[in-house]
Amino acid sequence: MVAPGYLRIPHVGGDLVTFAAADDVWLAPVGRGRAWRFTADEASPMTPRFSADGKQLAWVCSKDGGAEVYQASLADGVPTRLTYWGSEWARPVAPDLVRQLVWDMDGTLLDSSVVVPAAYVAAIARLGGPELTPAQVVASYSLGPPEALLAHLLGRELAAAESDVYYDELSAVTVQAYAGVEDVLAALRARSHRVAVFTGASTRAATMLLAAAGIAVDVLVGGDEVARPKPAADGLLLMARRLGIAPADLAYIGDAPNDLRAATAAGGIGAAAAWGHQYQSAEPAHVTLAAPAEALTLL
Repeated sequence: MVAPGYLRIPHVGGDLVTFAAADDVWLAPVGRGRAWRFTADEASPMTPRFSADGKQLAWVCSKDGGAEVYQASLADGVPTRLTYWGSEWARPVAPDLVRQLVWDMDGTLLDSSVVVPAAYVAAIARLGGPELTPAQVVASYSLGPPEALLAHLLGRELAAAESDVYYDELSAVTVQAYAGVEDVLAALRARSHRVAVFTGASTRAATMLLAAAGIAVDVLVGGDEVARPKPAADGLLLMARRLGIAPADLAYIGDAPNDLRAATAAGGIGAAAAWGHQYQSAEPAHVTLAAPAEALTLL
């Protein structure tokens, strides 16, 4: 059975172009010439990509059940299975597959693992709420922006202007970027890339924290600007629209599992920030970065 569409998902490597068609991976000269099948799996392949040196080809298909990544040399075409996930996460990452990096803030750009929970704990106490631990605050991050967290932690709806108590606490914090972050952002700007941040925090909170750390951002999307928090794709879809690119062209760098799930939901690359305080090695990621500088290899 031929999959819907034809000549899908092209990728150029040197004087060849690869694409998916008729349930297989194909190759063709960039100039005039006849295309030929590279695989004979009849298994609806996705995202065929050349290696950086143009000598290898990787792609995703489900010929063995779940979606897995396979690789073969152009010289002999013998495929090797690279993954055993059986997961929608399977995807080869080519150097030119990513057009834009998007960063999470807390735990990725900023080492805010102490100051942000402390600001919530202090705000809840000032508002007459229960005594909380920082761990209880962190466990509630997935609920959305500060207003949603405060209402949850207080166990009631917020009264008018009560959220200002949290922002008052936040205004007094000292926060720093992780080692290497400022150099990476400077390198991105030197390459004419914008610094883009999508955070679950509100735009107001993010602006305060980024300014406190001395981090300038070109495009910012806060959790208060979208209907659904991570792991929903809403924030990254909004970011893609503001950047003027397709969601599949971005890589979202974040430390928390919900960051990586949001990237997948948006159809982008999920890059795990292994230096962050919410990083979990068991959470699937398209790529894992040991240090901020490694993000540059995605472009």
